[in-house]
Amino acid sequence: MSKLAPPLLNPQTGGIPVKRAPIDSWLSMHVVVGVALILLISSTIANYFVSRAVQRTTMETLISSTTIIARNIGLHLNSDLTKPHQPNHRRSRSQFDIELYDMSTARDAFARSAAEQLRQDPTRVIHRVLNGENGRLLRLIISVPSATGHSRAMLEIRRDVDRDLAAVDKMLSRLMWFRNLFSLVIVAALAWLSFQTRKRQKDQRRLFDHVTTMAYTDSMTGLLNRGRFMELGHRLAAGNGRYFVLVIDVDHFKEINDEFGHGAGDAVIFEVGRRLSGLVDGAHLVARLGGDEFIMAGRLHMPNSNPVALGRSVVETLAQPLPYGNHNLSFSASVGCAISETGEDLDSVILKADEALYHAKQQGRNRCELFSAELQQCRLERRRIEKVLRQALANRSFELHYQPVVDGVSGEIRSFEALLRLKDGEGNLISPSLFIPMAEDQKLICAIGEQVLHEAMRFAATWPEHVSVNINLSPRQFAPQENNGSPLLAILEQALRETGISPRRVVLEVTENVLLSESPDIMSQLEAIRALGFRTALDDFGSGYSSLSYLWKFKFDSLKIDQSFAKAFSSHSCNLGEIVRSITTLAQSLQLDVVAEGVETEEAAEFFCQNGCNALQGYLISRPLPATDVAAFILRNAERAHDAPLLAFAG
Repeated sequence: MSKLAPPLLNPQTGGIPVKRAPIDSWLSMHVVVGVALILLISSTIANYFVSRAVQRTTMETLISSTTIIARNIGLHLNSDLTKPHQPNHRRSRSQFDIELYDMSTARDAFARSAAEQLRQDPTRVIHRVLNGENGRLLRLIISVPSATGHSRAMLEIRRDVDRDLAAVDKMLSRLMWFRNLFSLVIVAALAWLSFQTRKRQKDQRRLFDHVTTMAYTDSMTGLLNRGRFMELGHRLAAGNGRYFVLVIDVDHFKEINDEFGHGAGDAVIFEVGRRLSGLVDGAHLVARLGGDEFIMAGRLHMPNSNPVALGRSVVETLAQPLPYGNHNLSFSASVGCAISETGEDLDSVILKADEALYHAKQQGRNRCELFSAELQQCRLERRRIEKVLRQALANRSFELHYQPVVDGVSGEIRSFEALLRLKDGEGNLISPSLFIPMAEDQKLICAIGEQVLHEAMRFAATWPEHVSVNINLSPRQFAPQENNGSPLLAILEQALRETGISPRRVVLEVTENVLLSESPDIMSQLEAIRALGFRTALDDFGSGYSSLSYLWKFKFDSLKIDQSFAKAFSSHSCNLGEIVRSITTLAQSLQLDVVAEGVETEEAAEFFCQNGCNALQGYLISRPLPATDVAAFILRNAERAHDAPLLAFAG
């Protein structure tokens, strides 16, 4: 089957938690941008101060070195002067322009200012950087004592510092380039870390969403799963006001799987989920409980909150066929509805809806039933019977009654059919029509059937050799998973070993329900049962599909005509004789014995015998007998069979 995308869920349903805003990603991005800006600004500021400091240090170094040179030159010049105050003595050296003159002959404002400062403090060094035609010049003036020591001269040096400062500028530019490169590397690293962080956060959110979806939703339909529904349902029940619950079950879903395959079953389940989602808004809860069972819940004051009308809409919507390949899958649903009392808990309301669903199935399915006071009484009765049923299973306190099957001509006993009986705590019998379906629903029938097999075969081993025992098998007993993993064949073999009865004296009865799926596994089990020596009978023939294909696909030993034919005889139905004769003629051609069930009058017995039935069973012969009365009945049969063959057992 192709992959089916689940429908989107409204966040109000709580199916998927609301996603948290990606504050962490927003914050990490702004942190990275902020750090990058801080780095760039701090780098720029640092570059400025570093360059100023380097330039200042360089200039101080040039001034200091020039001062030392100037003093040495000044002393040398003064030693050569014949007059201590000789003005305008000039020399030139590489990168230097040196001039010595008297303080009184200063020619510009800078020189006059320098002379005034040097008179006050001869140790000072007066300097200025000038922009000349060929670059920057350092103009430095110091005081130089005369050779005689009575007066001072001014020594002015003009030094070309452009190359020195250019070298410093070049060094600083390289330093800035490396610093900027380093800043870019840091910013790129932070950006990469931010990208990886956001990617990891995105992956984590995606993983969180996936895990949340798996934890809260049904993978096939996209609806809420049981756990999430119960969580949100309890919140709904805890709120103010009354609410309702609908429990929905797809009718005969197993038959769809058996006939068209599990792919078709999956398609039906998905389509049911889609249609249910389309009937309500996001304020309602819609979930799949498991298998073919769904549930809906909502408050009564919400739109579309009439639970009965909604339940009928569910029935009508799900009754529409579903195209699947070359087929149109037809299916229906039964709906149980319950409305809460004020303050009633969710579990109680679901139990009520389950009871209403059970009643809808009992009424023929494909309908919606509302829980009522009458159903409340039925629910209490069901709970009582279920309790008794489980206690009887645990204590092995079931009773078996035995109804005889006699030869239609001689009246001799052929066999007894083992019929299960259950008594309540007061000793009153509970009708099998009540507890057998319940045992099927509660999946207790296999354990009960195993007890019946052992007890009936053990008791039949004490009867005369010509008397057999008929034991009914449930369809569930053919499924190993229903038998606690034990195949039916293994259970039968164990019963044979423990009871010692011959398998030819055991007739295992199955209904058409066992054969509906035409499963190769079931057919192989039936063949293996016959290979062990057991005899088989097709029970209730004529009550269901009555497909003749069952008779030639599998070799039965006998055919039991449903008791509805005996009831039809009492109501003088037309053409009944022709129908019975056609069945018995077919059975005889297949070498099958034919047993008429439900025979209650001599006229009915005569009718069935005249129309080809080999054996009779019903109240005319005997009601089901407790085990303690079987031996006496066998003795009476032996005494009277020759005198009044057919009526040897009446009364």
